[in-house]
Amino acid sequence: MGLVVEYTILLWPKWKDLKFWERVFTVIAGLAIAGGVYGEYLFGSKAADAALQIENISENRVAELNREAGDAKATAKGFESQIADANARAKGAEAQVASANSASRDAVAKVAEATARVAEAEQKTEAERLGNL
Repeated sequence: MGLVVEYTILLWPKWKDLKFWERVFTVIAGLAIAGGVYGEYLFGSKAADAALQIENISENRVAELNREAGDAKATAKGFESQIADANARAKGAEAQVASANSASRDAVAKVAEATARVAEAEQKTEAERLGNL
């Protein structure tokens, strides 16, 4: 609107001095300028609406990704807890294996000792049997 008023004010004093074709071209030029200004306004409005939609989509996506990241962190903490439990069970199993190995060594040593006593007893028995003949 301001553009039309400004254009009219500038041309009013000279309007009577212009020839017919100059007036036609002046009006056409004025309409073209007004159309360009309107186009800029219309495009600017649509661009602003599009920018707002993009911003909303972006904010929603960021919020969604933040939720997913939080879920992933919670899952990771759960896995860390399970890993810690598994490590504790493994240490307990290692202790049982060490205890079993120790008991096995003791048993092997006792069997070897018993085998040696049996062999000694057999020798004594054989010696006594031979001595009684």
